[in-house]
Amino acid sequence: MPGTTAASTEWTAALQQVFDEPWRVRPAFQPILHFERKSVWGFQVLARFISPRRATPPEWLDAADDAGVRRALELRLLEAGLQALPTVPDRA
Repeated sequence: MPGTTAASTEWTAALQQVFDEPWRVRPAFQPILHFERKSVWGFQVLARFISPRRATPPEWLDAADDAGVRRALELRLLEAGLQALPTVPDRA
């Protein structure tokens, strides 16, 4: 296949693992602090990928974009974050 490289093949396999095995995306909640009130104002949801492929979330999104599955990956990340909402403390 023209334009296919070993790196793109490896990314395709890694992305497929994320879609096949949802546990490979782990949301992490980072608190957003209100300094004047000295309290947690909210949370930012971050994505952590459990994969032999060591890469940052932007690298995963870029690879998904190159593979034509960025929207699907973004939806997978959103789904993981929403499913994890019950783990956020009630007072948060």
